[in-house]
Amino acid sequence: YCRFQLMRGALSASEYADEIDLVRHTLGTLAAQESHWQEYLAAWPEQAAAREG
Repeated sequence: YCRFQLMRGALSASEYADEIDLVRHTLGTLAAQESHWQEYLAAWPEQAAAREG
């Protein structure tokens, strides 16, 4: 959804990067309690998020 908002101009590149950081942080917090979030984050490499922004 955030990527769509970026493409349509509703989010700037920095706002998009902030949203991605928020999601990564939130999932990182959840990953401490639920292992499937660890797997999800492992499959979502950092450089892919940087490339998207």
